[in-house]
Amino acid sequence: MVFRLAILAAVIGLSAPANAQVYTAYLAGSPARNCFEGAMQINAQRQALYECDRAIARANLTQHELAKTHINRGIILINIGHADDALADFRRADEIDPSLMPESATNRSAALILLERYAEAVEAADYAVASGTNSRANALFNRGVALELLGDIRAAYESYRDAAEIAPDWSRPREALDRFQVHSLS
Repeated sequence: MVFRLAILAAVIGLSAPANAQVYTAYLAGSPARNCFEGAMQINAQRQALYECDRAIARANLTQHELAKTHINRGIILINIGHADDALADFRRADEIDPSLMPESATNRSAALILLERYAEAVEAADYAVASGTNSRANALFNRGVALELLGDIRAAYESYRDAAEIAPDWSRPREALDRFQVHSLS
């Protein structure tokens, strides 16, 4: 139980901000820009969520920008512990602009891990990777966490290793790999 909680704590501390890869060219000071900036902060606050709500309700956004704003709001919702609500935002983003589905799937995998729906998290991460997400290392890391929690240690190790190779400056995959001992069978 402690091991699982430690892994979940690692995911909470990393998945949402690391997966906030929905870049945009919103105007400075606009609700959509404030929402985006809130999604990029590790400790997103309710003010950022409010800005997302304002952007979605009142801003004159294109469909693509509106979908990105839903993804960003979902990231903030993960940060404040509302993974179910985050999933709803990711679904809405997918409906609005299917071209962003690889990005929402990366973030969906993080929310599903927090909800302890590990097999679904693996599926979401696999979809993100196969579909060419811009956040491939994040998807692979989330896949590793979910696989480890499912007990598939070898596949988890391989996912962490792949994430570390793609993002060598990102410490979380390396930290995860440091917990493993690899033995060769001779």
